[in-house]
Amino acid sequence: MGGRGALYAGFKMPERFAAVIALAPVSPITAWAGKLATIPLWLFQGPNDQFTPLKEVKELVHAIEAAGGHPQFTVLPERDHYILDVYDQPELYKWLAQQKRKHPARE
Repeated sequence: MGGRGALYAGFKMPERFAAVIALAPVSPITAWAGKLATIPLWLFQGPNDQFTPLKEVKELVHAIEAAGGHPQFTVLPERDHYILDVYDQPELYKWLAQQKRKHPARE
């Protein structure tokens, strides 16, 4: 549950992260949208995911946008839940390097 875990960490401690990347988050929670809207997010999802319907991730993206966030959302055509090769994309690391924490981290 890495995608959901990444979102949960961002929800629980938004001041700790400059950005969050979530791949195929299982059972995304729209109630987390308010806090997730405060940090840069990039979500990836395959429309053929057997664990998480694309509709659920779209609902989360819309909830984050309604809360004032601007998440990036990439749908990987013809893909299912197994999309770890996203980490092979150089633009992912370029995007991460451009993000800065907006809040000081708690000690």
